[in-house]
Amino acid sequence: MENNLSDGNYTLLGEMPIINDFILPRTYHGKISLDPISLYNYIVFPIFTKFLIEKPKVIKKKCIRCGVCVRSCPEKAIMVDKVSAIIDYSKCIKCYCCHEQCPEGAIDLKRINL
Repeated sequence: MENNLSDGNYTLLGEMPIINDFILPRTYHGKISLDPISLYNYIVFPIFTKFLIEKPKVIKKKCIRCGVCVRSCPEKAIMVDKVSAIIDYSKCIKCYCCHEQCPEGAIDLKRINL
């Protein structure tokens, strides 16, 4: 399903507003400052969430290859092969739509073991 809200072209009407005292975020253009909040947000949090956030996992014995999970995935991170559905974790945003929509309960939520 595509997002048909806009074609990506915008026209600014009027003049650009002036915002007094506007400060660019610390991470503007990928520049990370060494303050504790930036270190946590860009180093500590991503490492721990990799192991703490559950990921959808296909139970191959239950999967009937119906394609409901494929159609429900907003990031197109799932495909169906000859045996079962396969999840591309590099694309998965952990929205769990596949888990919620699977009519056979063939997608479980699992944490990665350390």
